[in-house]
Amino acid sequence: MSDFSVARIMIGSLLTCLVLINIEEWGSAIDKVDKVSRKAPHEVQYALTDLSLVALCGIILLLALTIFFLTYLADILRFIFRKK
Repeated sequence: MSDFSVARIMIGSLLTCLVLINIEEWGSAIDKVDKVSRKAPHEVQYALTDLSLVALCGIILLLALTIFFLTYLADILRFIFRKK
């Protein structure tokens, strides 16, 4: 296994972990909006800003993970269907 393959596996694992962490942050941001809306409705805009930033980071991470796995799939298909 080449160093490039190991690096790709490590990058894929890191991106996957970041997506999972972002999902957890998404839940806590939703809880924050819920709590703030009950106690201090005038501060909901700040909680919604946090929620939108978490959502934006999640979209960027999912896009990066999708691109990473599509390039990985393309390399696998190129390996399978290469001319012998």
